[in-house]
Amino acid sequence: MLGKYPVFPPTDSEFEDSPKLDKYDVVVIGGGGGGYHGAFELSKGGLKVLMIDDKGNLGGNCLYEGCIPSKAVYMTIYLMEKIRGILNSVGSKDINAVRVLWENAIDHKDNIQYIRYLQHIREIKEHENVDFVKGVAEVIDEHRVRVRAVDGSWSKDIEARQLLIATGSAPIRIPVPGADLAIGSQELFGYKTSYRKIPSDVVIIGGGYIGVEVASVLGSMGIKATIVEMLPRILAGWDNEIVSKIEEKLRSKGVEILTNSKVVGIRNEGGQKIVEFERSDGSRGYVAGSEVIMAVGRKPMWRDLTGLALLRRGTLRLPQQ
Repeated sequence: MLGKYPVFPPTDSEFEDSPKLDKYDVVVIGGGGGGYHGAFELSKGGLKVLMIDDKGNLGGNCLYEGCIPSKAVYMTIYLMEKIRGILNSVGSKDINAVRVLWENAIDHKDNIQYIRYLQHIREIKEHENVDFVKGVAEVIDEHRVRVRAVDGSWSKDIEARQLLIATGSAPIRIPVPGADLAIGSQELFGYKTSYRKIPSDVVIIGGGYIGVEVASVLGSMGIKATIVEMLPRILAGWDNEIVSKIEEKLRSKGVEILTNSKVVGIRNEGGQKIVEFERSDGSRGYVAGSEVIMAVGRKPMWRDLTGLALLRRGTLRLPQQ
């Protein structure tokens, strides 16, 4: 839900005030990669731009819980593997001293996120024609937006010649019993996440690139990971030869891959989380883990943007779900 985060990124005090003007050339809703690049380029052309983001900073999900923090964690583990490999190749007795705990990798990615957020604050202030506001936007019609503070302390209607909607996406949670027992990218990689330790065995629902990346990282740390994928292969749409190589590498890390397995439910049992799935032949099976990670894709995040009345009038054309 917009404006709801366990921990908000750092912001600037002036970004928490209501918009300075009543009318702008362009209002950009969303400060992710699609929003802020557009806002900056429009401002260079002399247009007065208002950019609104509920996190109070730029980078969207990519910086808050996505590609940047996940790659920071991945590279930490990757470098650990390389150092261990070098020590092993020369017969060093210190190989077992090279260890990285999950919480160490999370601390590292938190620091990278923090530095990037500070850089983004400077970037915003370097663009004179851009006003940035930490808030939640509601589209009234094609030329008007209502902006309110995340804490509800103020609300203001803004007029604009053009609207740029760049609200990004949100993780999909499959509609099965027990889906709320699974965690996702926000718990794993969210800014200053409270989830600092990973158990010894994990079930990952989804064999796309996010699920595969997480499985690879966990496998590198000696954590037992099982991927449950409903399609015949992981990484659907990728070149078969490449996928075969990736599968081989994952299995070398102890990752189990279950394909043609559609998840039908998750439950707690005996201190474990049980993921039940249905095979393509109709038979059922299950796999157990101390934690379940859901990585089944993302969907457009627009439901909190506008009311159903506006959609019924056909004022906006929004993507179907």
